[in-house]
Amino acid sequence: MNGAEFIRMRTAHNLLPAYENNMGIEREIQLYHFQVLLWREALWTLASPIFEQLQSMTVSVFELDRFSREMGRLGSLEYIHFALDDVVDYSEEAYYGGEMVMSDEFRTAAEARKERNLRAMVQFVRDHALLFPGRLKTVTSSDGELWPDLTQTCPVEVEWEILEIIPPLQTPTSLSKDNFLHLSAHLQSTDLSHVQDITDLESPSLWFNLSRDGCEFLQRCRALRSIHMDTLGPGSFTWAAQEKQDKENMGNNSYNNTQSERGVSGLDGSRPAYLEYGLVPLEDFNLSETEEVHLSDETDDVVFAFSQTLKRLTITAATSQQMQLPRTLHFGRGWVDLPALTTLYLTAAWNKLALDIQLYQHCPNLTFASLTDNSTRYQLQDIVTCLPAELSRLDTLDLTGWSALSFHPGTLHSTAALKKLWIAIGRDDVDSYFIPPQEELDWSFGNDPTLTAEAAGARETAAPMVARPRWTWDWQLPELTSLTLTAEFAYRFQFHMLQGCPALEYMNLNIRTSVNCRVAQRVLAMSELFIPPTAGKPREAIVAHGLKILRLLGSWRMDDTMLEQFFITLFPKLEDFEEDGLRGYELKNLVDVVRHKAYWLEEMILSCPEPRDVYAESMGLICEDEIEDEDEDEEEQEEEEEEEEEDEEEEEDEDEDEDENTEKLDRKAAQEEERGRFVHVYVGWHRYGIKKL
Repeated sequence: MNGAEFIRMRTAHNLLPAYENNMGIEREIQLYHFQVLLWREALWTLASPIFEQLQSMTVSVFELDRFSREMGRLGSLEYIHFALDDVVDYSEEAYYGGEMVMSDEFRTAAEARKERNLRAMVQFVRDHALLFPGRLKTVTSSDGELWPDLTQTCPVEVEWEILEIIPPLQTPTSLSKDNFLHLSAHLQSTDLSHVQDITDLESPSLWFNLSRDGCEFLQRCRALRSIHMDTLGPGSFTWAAQEKQDKENMGNNSYNNTQSERGVSGLDGSRPAYLEYGLVPLEDFNLSETEEVHLSDETDDVVFAFSQTLKRLTITAATSQQMQLPRTLHFGRGWVDLPALTTLYLTAAWNKLALDIQLYQHCPNLTFASLTDNSTRYQLQDIVTCLPAELSRLDTLDLTGWSALSFHPGTLHSTAALKKLWIAIGRDDVDSYFIPPQEELDWSFGNDPTLTAEAAGARETAAPMVARPRWTWDWQLPELTSLTLTAEFAYRFQFHMLQGCPALEYMNLNIRTSVNCRVAQRVLAMSELFIPPTAGKPREAIVAHGLKILRLLGSWRMDDTMLEQFFITLFPKLEDFEEDGLRGYELKNLVDVVRHKAYWLEEMILSCPEPRDVYAESMGLICEDEIEDEDEDEEEQEEEEEEEEEDEEEEEDEDEDEDENTEKLDRKAAQEEERGRFVHVYVGWHRYGIKKL
């Protein structure tokens, strides 16, 4: 690497001295140059003997002249990839925080070299097209990834120029960011009748020159079933709505005007319009808003136009508008029935998600619904409740923000298939939630026994309000396994709901509030842990047989008399418990209950004050070091037992009798019983253990 030839080739790279010096010592710099030269030579050595047979090839832009001289041998080439390995673009990252020293002369020379490279790429493709017309089908380019912290790019205008030279896409079945620029270069001459999927189309560069052609290319995709793209703005799908309207005006299929008489499925009856009249059979629509182009009429047009076939609808507002004034995004106004829709995902980000009161009724076959915004504060009088709906197939319901406030709890009487329920205010990563004062909450539900008649009349005069539907908490949800409630929904939670949720395994009740919040502490009463009494029947305890994980976060209060009822009777198989803000109990009494009766419990995270070492030991808390020693002994014992089992299995015959199998099962059961003898307890920064008796 010290020879004249290497030095000449290294100098040809013409790197900025400040960048080259940052590579390290001279030996390291030489190695970087050597690796690049070796890569180029390997590329040429492997390809040149078989140029005539190559159908695809990667070309070094730095050595493009060398490849151009062999153009006559590249008659089989259909795909070419330009590796941008000549350093002509510099970035701040290349200097590792140092000063960017680039003279005007060097910058001018680099820009000129870049222009020569780009022109050479265009000419290479043009020459091949002239010599072998129609043979080259695909041309791509990317950074050669040879120089650290430097990314070389090809301007979209040059890519466009190259793609105009080669033939258009041949009857594509999908469009994406990988081929859309190619389509755009031949938009009018490309057959789009077979396109079924449009995915990951982003703006603005991928829509280069689209303003000239508008959105008519979408209408030409007659087999289209899936769209995942950034919005193109107002009117993008007006053509689809107009097609549907024109067909309905013919009077031969009034499918969308039919409501309840079709029942839940709504898919029987006359031949669907999209088959009868050749309408686009779109099933999956996923549209994202951008900072430059806001959502407008796209969703309403799509819902109307593809109501018979639409199965999945996803709308995502721009997430980078936190510092802008929030907008109100309306969904559901004027919608028709969507009998095929199973997935509805709407996220308004920092805007207000406003749902039409009939939205759920238009979607009877939903299995997944996630309707969210990041709203954290609200006025109770602004809440408009949706109408209850029959959603017998719903599997997952995620409501955050205004969608949670406007949800009608009566809908849950029809959701027997529900497995996951999330009803919250604010994002899941916030530290605190807004909860209106207790008297205002009661008033919003039409029940405020604390007000005098005179005060109630004055309040009604000042701010009349339609009462929100009451939450009865008596739903039968036999499939529910996960429940998360925050803010006012967790605050008003009633434990008798658990009677209708026998499969529930995870529950999170979060009422963390800010310092300025006026809501009272949520005090748990013993009566809440029992089924409301009825005439002639004794009081019966509520039991959540399947619950394994419980999160109780925020200002809860529970006294010592409830500990056994709560942790042993209510949650007999609880394995993992975390609280943050629970007060009213003595740690000593909790430890005593856990030690004697919490068989399944494995871990607890507590927010109570850390006990002093002497006091911790007296109440039965074992320090972390002792636990680790015990754990190591248990692991060694388990390993020995596993080895013994393996030895026994090797010695056993294939005709092992039933008695031996039974003995083996009994032994495993005993091992399982021995497992988990400690409950790990985290109090502040300390880890303790409670040894079960």
